[in-house]
Amino acid sequence: MRKPFSAMLAVVLLGAAAAIPARADSAGGQKPLVVVAFAGYDALVANAKTLGAMAGREQLAAMLEGMVAMATQGKGLAGLDKARPWGAVVYANEEQFPVLGFVPVSDLKQLVALIPTPEGGKPLAPDADGVYKIEPPTGKTSYVSQKGAWAIVAQNADDLKNAPADPAALLGDLNKKYLVAVKASVKNVPTAWRDKFFAQIKTIYELSAQQASQSGELPAILANLNKQNLDKAVALSKELDEVLVGLSLDAAAGASLDFEITALPGTKAAQQMAQAKEAKSDLTGFLIPGAALTALSAGTMSDADVEQVKELVAKIRVAAAKDLDGNDDLSAEQKKIAKQLLSDGLDVLEKTVDARKSQSGMALLLEKGAPTVVCGMALAEGEKLDTVLKTLFEAAQKEQPQLAEKVKWDAGSLGDVKFHTATVDIPDEEAAAVLGKTVDIVVGIGPNTAYLGAGKNPLATLKQVIENSKKEPGKSVPPFQLSLTVTPIAQFIAQVAPADAVKMVAGSIAQMLATAAGKDHITLTCTIIPNGIGMRLNVETGVLKAILSAIPLGPPGPGKGPAKGKSPGGGDPF
Repeated sequence: MRKPFSAMLAVVLLGAAAAIPARADSAGGQKPLVVVAFAGYDALVANAKTLGAMAGREQLAAMLEGMVAMATQGKGLAGLDKARPWGAVVYANEEQFPVLGFVPVSDLKQLVALIPTPEGGKPLAPDADGVYKIEPPTGKTSYVSQKGAWAIVAQNADDLKNAPADPAALLGDLNKKYLVAVKASVKNVPTAWRDKFFAQIKTIYELSAQQASQSGELPAILANLNKQNLDKAVALSKELDEVLVGLSLDAAAGASLDFEITALPGTKAAQQMAQAKEAKSDLTGFLIPGAALTALSAGTMSDADVEQVKELVAKIRVAAAKDLDGNDDLSAEQKKIAKQLLSDGLDVLEKTVDARKSQSGMALLLEKGAPTVVCGMALAEGEKLDTVLKTLFEAAQKEQPQLAEKVKWDAGSLGDVKFHTATVDIPDEEAAAVLGKTVDIVVGIGPNTAYLGAGKNPLATLKQVIENSKKEPGKSVPPFQLSLTVTPIAQFIAQVAPADAVKMVAGSIAQMLATAAGKDHITLTCTIIPNGIGMRLNVETGVLKAILSAIPLGPPGPGKGPAKGKSPGGGDPF
């Protein structure tokens, strides 16, 4: 006979808490390692209402509660306190990771009654200590007992004795800030487990280095660089404090996924993260309104990073020169030119690193037959880089005279930036339908900047970027920011996609986003927090609406969304 769906629901309610990690004070002498917080059933329903309003599916929350009622045969979540949060704590010791989960209850007996028993059997009953033993058909056995207003869940009955008196206090403010959040205490990872993990990684790196050393000096140098980075990772792991991941929803801002990492106060890692707060950029012109994609980064290199790069450059100088000397395919003149170009190029890199400031930006503009991408970065000794490029071009032109027809050196300038252009034919018809029959390429070099563009109007776009950047020189910016504007992406796909079905879906999304009042972005932004760095991925409300409207959630509410029968998500989930 088919078991009621309420069985699965009860296992989720009680078993999920034991499978989810959370933060707490030490219990039984063990250190807390991970904490997971779930804001609770009422918060889940509230978020469902928000999502339903965004998608024009106001019945979404009612559907959720209807599914619960159906699953429990009309009993509802009897015994569960819907208003309070859930959580669990994972403790760390040198041998294992005990888990304690907690679910808010008003009556554990009622909640356990939802769990099915063998055919014709009696409901589960507690032992003399009030502990229920739950043995699912698959998975591990769990033990549950009520302590105050909480159901405490563990994988070992003895672990129930270590349950904290007030589990809600263990969550801090996580359940208030996020629907679901996970916080890990890196500092509490047992030393033995940490050492074992990095020892295994080190073995892999050493094998890779041995193989690389047989392939030449340059591969060996890169393998050694990887080993140095591993050593840095080991050192960093000893200075980290906590890592947080949290999901939240806001009716105005949309859905956000936060990632935060913090270091122990006073450590080198904390100091290096704090340096990113001083990020400034001279390239903010890349933040072009309406572009399909924009990205900007800025920061300051640490002394250790500068030293590592300069050491790497010195090794590459020697190894690359040696490889050139041993290349019998090059004439003496060609070797001389190659060595000079190598030396000049590495000089530019070394001087750029000496400045310790990193700045870069990019933008993508989409239009049928005329997509354009541009990017740029700050550097030192741009004039020397310009000379390197010109020497390369002249050498290539000797072997391919036809390049003179395609490439224009010193094709234009803007201020102290010189532009060089080239035109490339696109012979493939399908590619030409997307990119156009020809693609223009432009390189711009200034004393302290380098630019690259490709597409239909890269030169005009780069000039616009440079002019707009001059309006806000040295502007304080986040260490990193990226933004996708979904409307032009959907419009572009609707124009150029080879499949009609894809065109139709993209066109529908673009049409829907046209009414999103500019809330059509997916952004990734880095911020500086005390002793650490945070990243937020945000999906704005217009994009959420487009996504949810394509999911089968039942027919839209009255007067909202596409007409019934025409919605791709118009099926009845029941």
